[in-house]
Amino acid sequence: MSVYNGQRHLGAAIDSILAQTFQEFEFIIVDDGSTDGTSKMIHRLYSDNPRVVIISQANGGISAASNTAVRACRGEFVVQLDSDDILLPQAIEKLLEVAEGLDVGFVYGDSYLITDDGSEIGPAYSWSVYDRGKLLDGMMIHHPRMFRMRDFNRTTGFDETLSNAVDYDFFLKLSEVTDGYHLQVPLYLYRQHTSNTSKINTTDQDANTHRAIEMALERLGIRHRLELSQNQSSRRRLTKQLIDDGGDFRLDMVATFTRLGISNPVSRFQHSWQLDELVHDSLVERQCH
Repeated sequence: MSVYNGQRHLGAAIDSILAQTFQEFEFIIVDDGSTDGTSKMIHRLYSDNPRVVIISQANGGISAASNTAVRACRGEFVVQLDSDDILLPQAIEKLLEVAEGLDVGFVYGDSYLITDDGSEIGPAYSWSVYDRGKLLDGMMIHHPRMFRMRDFNRTTGFDETLSNAVDYDFFLKLSEVTDGYHLQVPLYLYRQHTSNTSKINTTDQDANTHRAIEMALERLGIRHRLELSQNQSSRRRLTKQLIDDGGDFRLDMVATFTRLGISNPVSRFQHSWQLDELVHDSLVERQCH
């Protein structure tokens, strides 16, 4: 958990973690330079709890705090919890059963919306089945979310150049290196109030969402094949139009080559069959099942 000036609801959020039916965990809290008494409250109430690790740092934003929290984890799996929300008692137990049973890199459940004072509103938006292609249209990896440290380490983590849409950007990257699963069980209470990051600075939220999609398309090597424009009915979404380039179906691999430290490739544009020759058969087989 990362928190910045979240004193009002923080106690309920932390207590919901400590009350989980699955108790073999370490709870990392990163205070991202709070100025409202959050730090004092955390230390006063939880510093003596052996399962709670408290980290304080200068304010660096949600991405920097999230990276600090995850990189401090020593376990195999990581569960995310926003500092104003509540994890229902069986959440970790149920998510872990799926992650281990299906050998997937991440699993997520469903949530209920609640008001600022905790009154129930109703079920949150939920797209029924995990779909990597659908994820390129917008965020559909709902709260609560669990992922493997193994796969976090195969990405660049949370992008510290983004001020919001950071979870969306991260799960786009995670979807490129591992499989996911949607457990259609409500395990999370998602608090609605005027300070929700998805409701404030909507212009920045839209722009960062668009940037996350563009970066994902660049990593996939297909950005040059698509014309992107803002969807007029939903400004947070992008409309994608295939560019006719005379039957050239090569992928632009510059993002992958850069990530792997390949500075002088024969060509940045590669046919898929050329790339297949570079991938071990066991990895191809895993992606097909």
